Amino acid sequence: MQITTVVTGALGVILGLSLPWALLALLIGNDPDGIYGKVSWQAMTAYLLGVAVEIPFMSTTFYTGPMVAHLGGADIAWIVGLIVTSVTYFILGRSLPAPPERVTAFATEQGVTS
Repeated sequence: MQITTVVTGALGVILGLSLPWALLALLIGNDPDGIYGKVSWQAMTAYLLGVAVEIPFMSTTFYTGPMVAHLGGADIAWIVGLIVTSVTYFILGRSLPAPPERVTAFATEQGVTS
């Protein structure tokens, strides 16, 4: 097996695992003292689900998912993971409370004083 084949396969796995996490990091930030605490169960659920749905669509040197054959050998795991992670976090994130600064800004816009 050539080194380029191994490296390409490893990079595919790294992309598959890191893309959903990077998306969530951009969406929710990383403030351990923030309103959501150190770990958001909504974000972790979206991440784990995003990674899980990528597996059937992965095409690496050491693993080829069952859906790859139906796609003509294309590895679209990262696209599937990105979509599923985004939609899942959007749905689950609706149950999160709004950050205090957004509530204050909205109240100020509406002319509400405390």
